[in-house]
Amino acid sequence: MLARRQVVNGLKKLVIGCLMAGGVLVLTGGVKDNHAKYALVQDVYTVERGDTLWSIADTYMKKNTYGPREIREFMYGIIELNYDDVFKGRDCNYYVYPNDKIKINYWIERKDDK
Repeated sequence: MLARRQVVNGLKKLVIGCLMAGGVLVLTGGVKDNHAKYALVQDVYTVERGDTLWSIADTYMKKNTYGPREIREFMYGIIELNYDDVFKGRDCNYYVYPNDKIKINYWIERKDDK
């Protein structure tokens, strides 16, 4: 039973990873010229009492100015980026606890100095 659960969890992670990689390929393939106009930002957020992964993703998704994103995509990106440091070994990948330090990537429009 435990081995089957591990296989199922492994397959879920593989499918999520493939979907995210496909999404990145689609997004980067069609907007090559726009990359120069945007900068990737990585913040580290310390989880506070009452925070959920959904609320954190919602807050940072609003800072993302590159283009519209779906909140579940943003949440899976946070999980993937922090899996080994934060989420590995937890019963549910959606659980966050106070004082967890979570890295979050998002894009912002570059401001021209001119």
